[in-house]
Amino acid sequence: MTSTPALILENVLLARQATDAALLNFQLMSKDKVLVLGSNGCGKTTLVESIAGHLSIVSGEVGRGARLGYVTQQPLLPLSLTVKQYLKQLESVCSDELANDAEACISLFNLSQHAHQRISKLSRRWQQRVN
Repeated sequence: MTSTPALILENVLLARQATDAALLNFQLMSKDKVLVLGSNGCGKTTLVESIAGHLSIVSGEVGRGARLGYVTQQPLLPLSLTVKQYLKQLESVCSDELANDAEACISLFNLSQHAHQRISKLSRRWQQRVN
């Protein structure tokens, strides 16, 4: 049985690319993980934000066959809430099995010692983990 790709890029030209010599073509299956590496200014963030739909592409097709998630460079978190309060809020809006269980998330991401701290008091590293 063949599975459907979670993400397909076909002849994608990103908004900030100089030439179409840099067309992107790849498929990502549901269980695949991708690490995007490159020097400053090479387009890593542009690529991820284009795939997520936050930036328009110049040409080509981006197909999404499954939900995709990514962590932004700057966390956008409710700083006045505790970690546990925030994760409890997510339970009510997320249908995903893991996101429906704040305690499981706290355990999985080793957040127990920070569960009752306000997000504003966490270091950037721990805020990223909560994110």
